[in-house]
Amino acid sequence: MDMYRFQLIVKEWHNRIFGEQYGTGYRNLLGLSEEVGELCHAHLKGEQQITYSPAKVRELKMDAVGDILIFLCNYCDSQGLHIDDCADFAYKNIEGRVYINK
Repeated sequence: MDMYRFQLIVKEWHNRIFGEQYGTGYRNLLGLSEEVGELCHAHLKGEQQITYSPAKVRELKMDAVGDILIFLCNYCDSQGLHIDDCADFAYKNIEGRVYINK
């Protein structure tokens, strides 16, 4: 699925569940930050090999990444941005860079 199509699906779902009062930019950023924290937590526990099984760590990571994408789509929509345009813009800025591993 392309990301802008996903963004539209998320917007429709969000409006259906929460009404026309669509999330504001700062609320989406807070949600995004919280989900990044959950991803960091899952990653750390996986690295430490404690608390969760590898299967559970993978599940937690997948859930967090999915939620990050949803909040990111919501943020883009609240700011009048197309997520595909943002990805294209960012990639065009890095595609010609040359990095040297030392």
